[in-house]
Amino acid sequence: MTIGDKMPSGYNYTADIEKIRTYVLNLAHKRGGDKAYILRQVLGYTQDDAEEFRQFILENVEAGTIKKIEDTVWGQKIRVDINTGIINHKGEAILLTAWIQEDLDKNELRLTTAYIQGR
Repeated sequence: MTIGDKMPSGYNYTADIEKIRTYVLNLAHKRGGDKAYILRQVLGYTQDDAEEFRQFILENVEAGTIKKIEDTVWGQKIRVDINTGIINHKGEAILLTAWIQEDLDKNELRLTTAYIQGR
């Protein structure tokens, strides 16, 4: 994987539904509530839509563009920007997703967060 490339096909991408429901889309979450608010305003997703949002991410991650790769003690973190197709007076809404590849010998990536970029 290289910055600027699309995500590779054939990888196992996973996104935990509970993390999406209780963190990414949770308006009351201490760290993620503001991000959840913007996701609701821009894309219309609420906690009740967690599975639909999860599917949107998994169906579109391979079309996303790699923006950052960082090696950490937990594995390789990869930032992937996904075009949402929604355009308003502020421009196109880009969904920033972050993934972790804990074992570089396996083609498995796990979603760690998702939010609308720069809004």
